[in-house]
Amino acid sequence: MAQSALLNSLDEVRAALKDEDYERLDAELDAYQAAYQESLLTERLTLRRSQLSRTEMDISSETQTILTEYENQQGGTNTARAGLLAGGDILLFDPESADSSELVGGVSDLRNQETALNDRMTAARGAISDFDLPARIALLSAEPETRSPVFGSMVSIDVTVANIGDASAENVSLSVESSLPVSPSETTLGSVVAEETETVSVAVTANEPGEHEVTFTAKTTNADTESVSASITVL
Repeated sequence: MAQSALLNSLDEVRAALKDEDYERLDAELDAYQAAYQESLLTERLTLRRSQLSRTEMDISSETQTILTEYENQQGGTNTARAGLLAGGDILLFDPESADSSELVGGVSDLRNQETALNDRMTAARGAISDFDLPARIALLSAEPETRSPVFGSMVSIDVTVANIGDASAENVSLSVESSLPVSPSETTLGSVVAEETETVSVAVTANEPGEHEVTFTAKTTNADTESVSASITVL
C-alpha cells in the first residue's frame, strides 16, 4: 500500500510540474510526504536489522551483497527524497524565478529509486529472516514537534524505541537528560518483543534561551545500551 501511494504521488508531482500547476504541486508534495512517513518506521527498522546482521552474524558473501546493496539504496533514495522536497519548496516559494523542468527528470529518477528500494528491501528482509538475531534495542527516532520553541513554551519530543533483534529484550527503560526540564525523565517499558516498537512522548520546558541537547538512553538487562540526542534552539 505504501509503495503504491509513493509511486502514485510521484506521478502526480511530475504531472503538476509539467503543467506548472503549483497549487496542485503543493497538494501532491504533501501526499508524497505522507506516503513516505507511512513507510518510514518500517524502513528504519529494516535498515537497523540489516546493519545488525551484517556486523554481528556469520553471513555468506551473497547475503553480504544483498544487505549492502539495500543499505546503499536506502541512503541514495533518502537523499533524492530530500532533494525533491527541497526543490519543490523552492518552486512553491518563488515559482516565477524557478525552472520546474529541472525537477521533472529528477522525479522520474526518484520514482525508479523508490521501486528499486522496495525490491532491495524485500530481498534484505528475506535474507534477514534466516537469522536468529540477538535482542538489541534501537532508538529509531527522536522527533521534536518543533526545533525552535519560543521561550516559556512546552515542546513535545516523540521517541521510538524498537527491538531490532529476534529475541525479546527484557526490562527495557528509557531515561532522558537535558539542561532543560523534561517530563517524564524515565519510563519503564518492560519486555519488548522482536521487531516491536514503542513510542514515548517527552515534554521539554523551554525555560532557557539558546541551543540545548535532549539525550535519550535506552537500557535493557540483556542487550547493549543505546543513546540518541535531539537538538532544539529556544528562541
